[in-house]
Amino acid sequence: MNTPLISVIMSVFNEDRYLSGSIESILGQTFKDFEFIIVDDASTDSSFEIMQKYAAKDSRIVLIKNSANQGLAMSLNNALRTARGQFIARMDGDDIAEKSRLECQIDFLNKNSRIDLVGSSMYLINTHNDIIARSDMVSDPAILKKLVYFKSPCLHPTWMFRSKILKDLKGYRNLPAAQDYDFLMRLYSFGYAISNITRPLLYYRVHEDKVSFDRSIKQIRLAKYLRRLYRNGAVLNDKFLNNEQIMPGTPSTAVQKIHSTSLRLFEKGRFLMKKNFLIRGMILLGVSAVLSPYMSYFIYCGFRAKLLERKAGNC
Repeated sequence: MNTPLISVIMSVFNEDRYLSGSIESILGQTFKDFEFIIVDDASTDSSFEIMQKYAAKDSRIVLIKNSANQGLAMSLNNALRTARGQFIARMDGDDIAEKSRLECQIDFLNKNSRIDLVGSSMYLINTHNDIIARSDMVSDPAILKKLVYFKSPCLHPTWMFRSKILKDLKGYRNLPAAQDYDFLMRLYSFGYAISNITRPLLYYRVHEDKVSFDRSIKQIRLAKYLRRLYRNGAVLNDKFLNNEQIMPGTPSTAVQKIHSTSLRLFEKGRFLMKKNFLIRGMILLGVSAVLSPYMSYFIYCGFRAKLLERKAGNC
């Protein structure tokens, strides 16, 4: 069997509603020399049956079935242990890849030998596949290296990276959240470089409950802790990653409810600002920051990141 140039890795848990579209968007790529490793993370819906249907038709698909749910990071590590390609591309079971995504990214990495991981801008789509927004990413590697102190400089579902970096990174670490952010911080710590293709190469699915997850207290607290480790040159040291250190204590139910309210105000404020209702939007962001110290920190990091992006010419 010939060794494929690219290994596309995807972990799936109960995503049968969108899985066919996601799989077909990879199988229909203009670049054909790849293997498609799909890990079923103990789904309880019809996801695995859908995977089997496509695997029976296309020999590039490699199926792995977890006997118990392991979570995204560990499932992706299972895929990485199987991957044979010189390049690894990420994909999620509810997103849709632009048909020339793999071709565009492999061409970029072949022309830019100093870049080890590349992402891209992306379109945000709703549950009906309607485009609701566009997320534009900075391409300048120097700016991205500064952005990592405030946010992830490269969107996880858009990644393609050289498999050789895994000799140092060894895959994802088993953290309760922000595993992709941790991956990028360690990548920088080993001296590797990141860039983005400014053209959108992915249609990223936004669910109603996805916002609350992405802005959860757990996500924000762990990202803050990782940033502190990174600034202190300690992000590679596993001894700082036991549960008591990374997530000491649990916020009370009242704090969590207030944070949820703060989050909803933040999202409304951000939406108003995108629609050019700047004053009303800024008022809601201000109230959001006052209600929750976690959202206050998140908004501060977003503001600092936006200043850096403007320096790079991205608004």
